[in-house]
Amino acid sequence: MRWRLWAASALAVALAAGCGPKAETVLKVCHAGSLSVPFEKLEQAYEALHPDVDVRREVYGSAMAIRQVTELGKEVDVVASADYLLIDRMMIESSPRWAAWNALFARNAMCVAFGPHSVPLDATNWDCALQRDGVRIGISNPNHDPCGYRSLLTLYLAQSRLGKAGLFDNLILANSNLAVGRADGWTAVKVPSSVEFRAPLVMRPKETDLVALLQAGAIDYLFIYRSVAVEQGLEFLDLPPEVNLGDPAQESCYATAGVHLFADDPHRRVEVRGGPIVYGVTVPSSARNPELAAAFVRLLLSDEGARILRSCGQAPIRPVTYSPATVHSETPF
Repeated sequence: MRWRLWAASALAVALAAGCGPKAETVLKVCHAGSLSVPFEKLEQAYEALHPDVDVRREVYGSAMAIRQVTELGKEVDVVASADYLLIDRMMIESSPRWAAWNALFARNAMCVAFGPHSVPLDATNWDCALQRDGVRIGISNPNHDPCGYRSLLTLYLAQSRLGKAGLFDNLILANSNLAVGRADGWTAVKVPSSVEFRAPLVMRPKETDLVALLQAGAIDYLFIYRSVAVEQGLEFLDLPPEVNLGDPAQESCYATAGVHLFADDPHRRVEVRGGPIVYGVTVPSSARNPELAAAFVRLLLSDEGARILRSCGQAPIRPVTYSPATVHSETPF
């Protein structure tokens, strides 16, 4: 009798082990806020192909997404940045080296979105409208988010290249603790470790944090990526190609300015020269699931990934292109 009870118990345990739900492998993806919508769709497509994998995304400003790996030591499988140069500077050219390659996969452009109760912007009045008394302007933290420092570059280029007299000086230098200087023939906007913005400037960690403020009327204007403005149904003004950082033909113009992030901290200081907006993605050398991570990147770089990006207002880069910092002997594609 005892033997039968033992056998029945053992059989029940075996059946439970064999028929229970399989443990899923977690694939951790840290990415820029402006990739939230396309990467949600990419997650769904990937999980349909890999039903035993649970993609878990964490959204940050791009610099903070990278620091999850380089400073906080988190086991992240995929990192995607709204500025490929941050992956180059902080992961490939760093010591220690945190990644070997950087695939360039999408473009974007800067625009100015305006709220339901704001004075609408057009090509002739936008610089004056931004400087009216009482307006509130959203810009994300430049040290955390490329959209933040690209907002600064857009304003600087509008002043220096389009003749919008005083626009950068009156809005940024007069209302923050930022400074400018010359660096090898180009102008560097120096961003200290602790950024201080005063009215009319309103700062949040990443650009998508400011969308709700714009929609609620808490701010009047917001410098943001065009794709995010389209996804969120915002009214916005397309800026001229000389300043919107979206036209590869204007690269030499954009390169007349740049930023020094964490300018007062020699251990964290990052130099980024102005250029067309290009997104980058990599698999960190510390990834727990590098093969599954590479499969996620391959999907992003596939025709299906391109379709998803286009549906979200971003222009995919095809064929596959790598940053100059890439160690080409180690590229997986």
